[in-house]
Amino acid sequence: KEATSESNFFINLIIKRFLIRDKLKKFGIEIGDRAVEERINMIKSNFKLNQEQMLAFLSSKGISFKEYFEVMREGIEYQQFFLKHINPLVNVSEQEIKNLFIKKQSTNKTISFNYYLIRYSFKPKKNISINKKKLFEVIKKYHTTGIVPSDFATLEKIDYGNLNEEDLNEKIKSTLKPLGEGEFSFPYYDSGTFTSFFIKEKNLKESESYKRSKNILKQELIDKKSQKVLGAWIKREKSQYHIKYFLKPIKIKNK
Repeated sequence: KEATSESNFFINLIIKRFLIRDKLKKFGIEIGDRAVEERINMIKSNFKLNQEQMLAFLSSKGISFKEYFEVMREGIEYQQFFLKHINPLVNVSEQEIKNLFIKKQSTNKTISFNYYLIRYSFKPKKNISINKKKLFEVIKKYHTTGIVPSDFATLEKIDYGNLNEEDLNEKIKSTLKPLGEGEFSFPYYDSGTFTSFFIKEKNLKESESYKRSKNILKQELIDKKSQKVLGAWIKREKSQYHIKYFLKPIKIKNK
């Protein structure tokens, strides 16, 4: 399915296959022909295909049975490698799942929230230009350390406590809706004052939708984190081998 024709891309796929296969051997796992045959037979059974029908299907896709057999072997190896080595390194917190749900539902008007808000307000002197990015960093530092630079001495912290979303004005609602718990809103300017909110808590008023989505969201986060862990592992593992590329450009004539 890859659209690229870059030689290095496919070479690196082959290298990854060797690295994973080598790691599995250290776990004492080797995917033999019998395991592959069992997986293929299970697929044929699930789709109610006999051998001739499967071969005809593969032929229509331009794939030989031998190629398909080896692709299936790699797929099983990949699953086993993730199960044994990658998945144990990946952790997803309840807060990460909730924040992802909040971001995905940021435009859903049927879902409302309860907030615990802390507001940071800064009123600059007249005719003084303010760098919003710098102000944002000052606010975050003040939140953590309680320290404010002298040129931002008028920065004010207000603890609003628990609030219903319905009690907030539309400007604040739209500002907070896409943000998750533990996040700051970027400062906005209104009526001579810069304002930023810190969301100490953000809870769903109706949680049934969250409960239904929770496992799917968790798997999405696991998949995303797993790819990062896999990328770091491959980079580290390649350094343990002597790998040298002898590649020349391949010219392909269009027929």
